[in-house]
Amino acid sequence: MLQKLLDLVEAELRLDQDEFADCVHGSALEHLDVAQLQKIKRRAAGWIAGLQILSLVALRKSNAKRPMDGCVRYICDRRTLGCIKPKIRNSVYPSGVAEHRFIPTRYYNTIGSHEPAFSIDSGDTVVISTLDAWGQDEEVRHAASEPNPMSGPIYVRGAERGDTLAVHIDRITPNRRMGWVRTPLAYNVVDPDYVREIPVRSTALGHFDVDMNAGTVTLTTPNPRIGGLVLPARPMIGCFGVAPDGGEAISTATSGPYGGNMDYNGFTAGVTVYFPVFADGALFHLGDVHARQGDGEISGTGIEISAEVAFTATVIRGKAIGTVRGEDETHIFTVGNARPLDQAVQHATTEMARWLAADYGLDGHAIGVLMGQCVRYDLGNIFDPAYTMVCRMPKAVLSKIAGAESPGSG
Repeated sequence: MLQKLLDLVEAELRLDQDEFADCVHGSALEHLDVAQLQKIKRRAAGWIAGLQILSLVALRKSNAKRPMDGCVRYICDRRTLGCIKPKIRNSVYPSGVAEHRFIPTRYYNTIGSHEPAFSIDSGDTVVISTLDAWGQDEEVRHAASEPNPMSGPIYVRGAERGDTLAVHIDRITPNRRMGWVRTPLAYNVVDPDYVREIPVRSTALGHFDVDMNAGTVTLTTPNPRIGGLVLPARPMIGCFGVAPDGGEAISTATSGPYGGNMDYNGFTAGVTVYFPVFADGALFHLGDVHARQGDGEISGTGIEISAEVAFTATVIRGKAIGTVRGEDETHIFTVGNARPLDQAVQHATTEMARWLAADYGLDGHAIGVLMGQCVRYDLGNIFDPAYTMVCRMPKAVLSKIAGAESPGSG
C-alpha cells in the first residue's frame, strides 16, 4: 500500500527520482489517503512543500502508538506550508542511521512531562527547526509565545529513570540572516550605583547580519562608535534539556539538573551533552539558538536567531548522573545550575568529583590534587533566575590515568 501511494504522489507532483527520494525519506505517508495527498498538493500552490512537510514530520509506522503533536492532523495548515524553505531540506547526513526530520506545530514555554511530539530509537538522528527566544521563525514571523519556546519533546524509546541521555550536537544552522540582541548590559551584572547609567533595556535592540557562508555576524543597527562590528559566527544552543524530576514543568527562563536555559556558549556543534533521565522516554526539549554569545549572557541575550539543529540521541542504560555533563574534543565538563553563584559552582564541582571517582577510580586525595591544579571554570548564564557554572577538566590529563573509562561508558 505504501509503495502505491508513493508512486501516486510521485506521478502527481512530477518530481524527479532524486527529489522524490529526498522528500519522502522515512515519511508517514501510510497514514494519509489519496484525497489528503491531493489536498496537500493543491494547497502547496505548485511547490512540493506538502511532501517536504511529510518528510520533516517523518515517523516510522512503529511510532504510531506515540502522540505525534498533530503533525499529520495539521499537515495542511497554511502557516506551516507558508514557512517551508526548500534550501533547508536538502542537507546530506551520514548513512546507516535512522533520521527524523521535523518542523513543530506546537511549542512549549516550559520543560516538562508534556505530550511527546514523536518518538525515536536510541542512536537515531533528529533534524529539527527551532524558533528564536521571542518565538520568531525563519521568516521573522511570530509562531509561538516567549520566552524560549521549545521544540519537542522527543520521546526516546528505552530511556528510563536512572539512565543517561547522551545528545551529540551534529550541527547548528541558523536559517535566516537577521539576529537580534539587547544592546545594554543587564542590571544585575553591574554595581547598583551604575544601573542608572544603563539605557532602558525594554526598547534597546540591535541587529546583526548572520552570514553562515562567510561564517560571520555583522552589526547592522544601531551603528555606534564600534561601527559595523564583524565577529566570527559560533552557533550554540541556549536552552535544552529533559523532563525534570517529579513531573514538574519548569519555565524555559531558568535551569536545573535537567538542563534548561543554561546559555553556555560551549554547547556548540561537535559537543556531546549528557542529561540525567527522570521520566520514561527522557522527553527531550530543544530551542533558543544563538548565532554567537559571550560568556555569561551579560546583556540578557546572545545573537538570538531561529535555526535548524541536527543531533543524535543515545540512551546509556543504568548510568545515573546528578546533573548535566558534557565533553568536547579537549575536555570533559560538568554543569551546575543554581542561585546564588557559589551554589552553581558547588554543583558543578561536586558532579566533577563524582565523575572522577566513579569512572576514573580516584580517591578523595587524588580528586583534590587533580581538580585543584587542573580544572577551569566557564561562566554560563548569569542573567536568568538560576546561574550556570561549568567545571572543565582536560582530557590530556585524564588520558594519563590508567584504567580510566571513557565519558560515555556505562
